[in-house]
Amino acid sequence: MVSRAKKQCENTYKNVKDVMTAQYSELHTLLDENQQQAFLLLKAERDSLKEGLIQLAEDADSYRQRFESIRKNIEELDRRQDSYNLVVLLAETEVQLLSLETINHFYSNVERRMKVDGMRMSTLEKSITKIVQKNKTLLPQPWEFSEAITFDPDKKHKDLTISEDKTQVSLRGSFTKQSKDCRAASANILASESFSTGKHYWEVDVGGCQNWSVGVAENDWVKNGVGHTTLGRDDRSWLLESNEGNLTGVHHNDVSTISEASVQRLGVLVDCDMAKVNFYDALTGMKLYTLSMNFQSVVFPAFSIRHMGERKNSKLVICNLKSTGDYLGVMLTPRIHRQ
Repeated sequence: MVSRAKKQCENTYKNVKDVMTAQYSELHTLLDENQQQAFLLLKAERDSLKEGLIQLAEDADSYRQRFESIRKNIEELDRRQDSYNLVVLLAETEVQLLSLETINHFYSNVERRMKVDGMRMSTLEKSITKIVQKNKTLLPQPWEFSEAITFDPDKKHKDLTISEDKTQVSLRGSFTKQSKDCRAASANILASESFSTGKHYWEVDVGGCQNWSVGVAENDWVKNGVGHTTLGRDDRSWLLESNEGNLTGVHHNDVSTISEASVQRLGVLVDCDMAKVNFYDALTGMKLYTLSMNFQSVVFPAFSIRHMGERKNSKLVICNLKSTGDYLGVMLTPRIHRQ
């Protein structure tokens, strides 16, 4: 049975990988073709403008020669005006004047023709900017900033038990006597990792617990000890909370109802530079809620489990998002996070 399940897992992985590979290939092809055509158009526009300037230079040289010829003709007419028939002289003079008007018209438009009309180039640039902006609405995806985080055994409530690999935390069926009286005495635990800049993402399997809180807490909250208050109920922590599956965004005295829909796998994206923490349903990709943070130093991933009268054990599991395997035969290297 186990071997069959492992085979099914590998088949699913292969099928999804094949589809993703084909989709990324198609995306790369679309972008490569778009880039190629864009640069061809840009080059063609540049060449057209250069050809116009070359033609202008040739025209200017031709008109300079015509002007020099007219000047010589006028000097010749001036020398021979006494010997020319008056009618012939007037006719010749009229021809030279018409030629001068043509030259004058050319030079009056030279400045206008010398101005490089970059409107088509600017339009092309704007169209590429739109493509980038639209892609920025889709990219980067939260999971591009995945972190490998673990529970910190030194920053946990005494009723909590963590696994050997520090990715699972469980709460036994009842609180200790000291914590029975108050709902605020939730069993809190923090991660070992902390963040002060950049974007950071992790996912938590919350399917084994109905009453939980997941988010971040600032260093000042940590200094007071993990058991001093319920996460999210002060101004130093920002969390998404589930009470029997009902979701609320919690910070200090602000509690916002989000949805009654059940979440099995929760994604958390902390953007330290924008001072925001975003929560996602990791199985659907839907953003659930966003909280604005006002932190001074660093924030830690924070978690809490509450029993609400349950006798059974409850647990939270940090999902593995950082495989050490290879992709297309190339070993993965650590991701450099975009700041």
